Amino acid sequence: MEKKLSTTVISLIKRNKKILAILLILCIGIMIFTFSGKNNNVKKETSIQRNEIEIRLEKILSGVQGAGQVEVMIVFKSDGKEDIAMNTQYSRDEDGKIKSEQSAVLSSNREAIVVQKKIPDVQGVIIIAEGADDEEVRENLKKATVAVLPVLSHRIEVFTKAKT
Repeated sequence: MEKKLSTTVISLIKRNKKILAILLILCIGIMIFTFSGKNNNVKKETSIQRNEIEIRLEKILSGVQGAGQVEVMIVFKSDGKEDIAMNTQYSRDEDGKIKSEQSAVLSSNREAIVVQKKIPDVQGVIIIAEGADDEEVRENLKKATVAVLPVLSHRIEVFTKAKT
């Protein structure tokens, strides 16, 4: 039965070029999905980094006099930037002009060495705090946020936390 099925499928594919094209596209899609796992790890790492920034900010803002319990949501414009260690080699061409060639410095596991990670650009911040009904507390929460994030104060909104 299995042999009949496989020969039927093969003969159907040979006769119908559209099915062959669909199968080929499907196989290419699977290969792209399989080999793009490294990018998924970068996205997961960025997401974890963003979550850590929010958690740290919540902890800091909760320490503001009168703030009480605080929740933070940060909206980012981009994923941030990493500066990679570069190796520059200089040489002279046939005309005597100096040429430079740069390549990334790799670690023992063949990954580029990151010299510095820059925080992603922040589009806006929402802060929900128990004590935000006090104007001074709201201003202090904004000041503290501006001090630690690359965001202008008019992009920060502070709201009073609902009582449950």
